[in-house]
Amino acid sequence: MKNIIKIPFVIAIFSIIANGCNPKYKPDYPIYHIQNDVVNIDSGFFGNPNKMLISDSLLFFEDEVNNYYFGVIDIKNLIFLKRFGKKGSGPNEIITPSSLFIKNEKFSFNTVNTNIIAEFPFKEIFNSPTEPKMNIIANLRVKNKEVMYSFMTPLMIDKYYLATGFFSNGKYALIDVKNNRDSIFGFHPITENIGQFELGIIFQSVLVHHPSKRRVVNVSLLTNDLLEVITYCENQQFTIKSNTSSYNPTLATTGERIHLSSESKFTYLNFSVTDKFIYLLYSGKSVAEHGYDAAFGNTIHVFDWELNKVCEYVLDFNLQSIAVTADDRYLYSFGAITSNVELLKWSLTHNSRS
Repeated sequence: MKNIIKIPFVIAIFSIIANGCNPKYKPDYPIYHIQNDVVNIDSGFFGNPNKMLISDSLLFFEDEVNNYYFGVIDIKNLIFLKRFGKKGSGPNEIITPSSLFIKNEKFSFNTVNTNIIAEFPFKEIFNSPTEPKMNIIANLRVKNKEVMYSFMTPLMIDKYYLATGFFSNGKYALIDVKNNRDSIFGFHPITENIGQFELGIIFQSVLVHHPSKRRVVNVSLLTNDLLEVITYCENQQFTIKSNTSSYNPTLATTGERIHLSSESKFTYLNFSVTDKFIYLLYSGKSVAEHGYDAAFGNTIHVFDWELNKVCEYVLDFNLQSIAVTADDRYLYSFGAITSNVELLKWSLTHNSRS
């Protein structure tokens, strides 16, 4: 009997040892480790650049320097071209820009505090010897003082925008700036007894339009890894495709106020899209454990527009923002390699391998 009993015991020990020696789980997508190159820009001086957009050879970015919010670089000829978007509360000045978008040769944005949508035509930016003229498309605060829009994107339906924000009855707002009205739809991913307005504060997300199709991706900022691709038609009908979020944020209560806990893990920090792919800068860190460093990441998650995971890139530098060229060949960002902030570039290879 002793020998009979010992056999399964030995097998069990062997099994534990064997399993312990097994390699770690490997994902079913490739992971690439890539190194940066510093891009030397003529006459370039940068503060703390954040949001970025690429249009052909033009790299637009938000960077509050010398009372201007925006800058633009010619990345083909390596020239710093201009700063524009004067900071202030005057008729041609800006307070707190939020989303940036480019449409019809115009650099556009919305603001949170004043709730306006405004644009700078490329001709004004590059031909005006002084501050280019800013055109205000809509003043949303006049339309509805009770609603605050955070991020938005123009749709391929004239005068319509899709927005996220702090609403009392849903997740998305379809804004008709021509007829001065909006409609709210969609729901946030948790069902706890929390009002929609509070959920809008907790589950902040950003919308990015496909370069050429009637599709918008909604990227969760900081709180979970939920992605939604919204497809729409001319008649304003929407279909929403979601991935499966692997977790929800950790919440805390102060008095009667519900908010994110410092234990909650930051997820996506920034984004860039092309015709084929969605690029997401990932943190995976909490403020409680990493402090301010939670707002930086060095991993890029790449999805196609059907929300299939294509690959990951692990960069050699922690970033706050990214921009990818339309041909999926290069990723740009800013970072302080030395004592100065520099423009950095990484070569991407996944598209050439597929």
